[in-house]
Amino acid sequence: LSTCILEKRAYGRIPSRFLADIFWSLELASRTKMTEATARPAVLWVEHVMPQSWEENWPLNGKSGDEVSSNDPGYWEREAAIQTLGNLTIVTDSLNSSMGKLPFKQKAAKLIEHSNLTLNKRIAEQAVWAEDQISTRGRELALLASKVWPSLDK
Repeated sequence: LSTCILEKRAYGRIPSRFLADIFWSLELASRTKMTEATARPAVLWVEHVMPQSWEENWPLNGKSGDEVSSNDPGYWEREAAIQTLGNLTIVTDSLNSSMGKLPFKQKAAKLIEHSNLTLNKRIAEQAVWAEDQISTRGRELALLASKVWPSLDK
């Protein structure tokens, strides 16, 4: 299960409506007894924390925009990480459209201001968002998933 969450492409392979269901189940599992109950919004969109078109606002090795090349160290690792569950979350449609390709600090501020979801608050608490944070979050989601769906971990 953890290999699927950490390494496999989720976005584009799993239909978005199912990804939203998966994330909602993980959201419920991430809450504590002290968390206020929040009903599931009627429509949830799958959002890439690090956007699919990341080059302009998400530097790689100090390069951004047109300076970034597919020959740069880490380029293909980043491209793979972007589509994994560790880089995805769920938000309302209006929050999704407002976040777009913004730099992480601006996305985090929007999550803090507008999201009531525990999963999103944990993302927003990060100082930066890059491959290490995506991997760490993927491991956290794998642990949650093994609690929600224990039969999948066999």
